[in-house]
Amino acid sequence: QIEFGVRTNPLDWLEFGSTYFWLKTANDSTTDSVTGFTIYTGETLRQGLESYLRLTPLENWTLSLDYTYMDGKTKKGGTAYGSYAGWRLPNVPRHVSNIQLSYNPPRGLGGWLRFNWSADWITTSSGTVARPVNTWAYQADRGYLSGQLNYRFNDNYRIRFDVVNILDKDFVAYSNNLNSTYLPMQPRLMYLSLEANWE
Repeated sequence: QIEFGVRTNPLDWLEFGSTYFWLKTANDSTTDSVTGFTIYTGETLRQGLESYLRLTPLENWTLSLDYTYMDGKTKKGGTAYGSYAGWRLPNVPRHVSNIQLSYNPPRGLGGWLRFNWSADWITTSSGTVARPVNTWAYQADRGYLSGQLNYRFNDNYRIRFDVVNILDKDFVAYSNNLNSTYLPMQPRLMYLSLEANWE
């Protein structure tokens, strides 16, 4: 694994940075959602660039933006039926971005709102040198909104109310050509929790 980057804070309210990463693995395996079989992918390579920008224009307010480009492929591996070299790795989107606005006071009511976007990825390892013909297996892009409201009583206790996928968007998370089915992403999810910190 290789990773290097830069980070700078030229102003009190501005911070940004960028990191290049290169990760090579061996003896990997994955489940092909089209065939349902476990595939030995052998040697894989993931490389890309992560960048972020963080602004704090007002006290306790933060606006964060980040973007990641990732390319994931099989370098070596295969079966008696052929080589997987050059195939894209499933469930590794090439583009991922987030934008988040948060308010985090030392006491009282706070929260955040975040939009997550990802694009150009596949849910199958079958024939993935190029875009698959199966439209279920290829995901052009998707985006969803999440948020949180919280109340901090003191340094030790905070109550949180989280909502994931606020607009209840429907995305394909899994597809299978053998029985022509697909599994959608989780619908809107809400949960309440209490944080306790005794450090």
